[in-house]
Amino acid sequence: MLALGRRFREGQQALSEGSWAIPVGTDLYRKTVGIVGLGRIGRSVAQRLTGFEATVLVHTPRRDEELARKSGYVYVELPESCHEATT
Repeated sequence: MLALGRRFREGQQALSEGSWAIPVGTDLYRKTVGIVGLGRIGRSVAQRLTGFEATVLVHTPRRDEELARKSGYVYVELPESCHEATT
């Protein structure tokens, strides 16, 4: 996520082509991020996003309301997650 947000690959390719015009990306700080599935990997990603003070929207078939209360996750439907995370 960090590499995509910072447009790392595009900047690396521009530098290898001899251009110093590095594209400016965005940061995850206080952004809205959607996670599909809250298994082992989903929980790990969501936990790391707390350091960025990101709003974590979660779509999963099995909801754990206690976990959401403690961690600050917001359960949403998939279309809402996709819409909110991309705007």
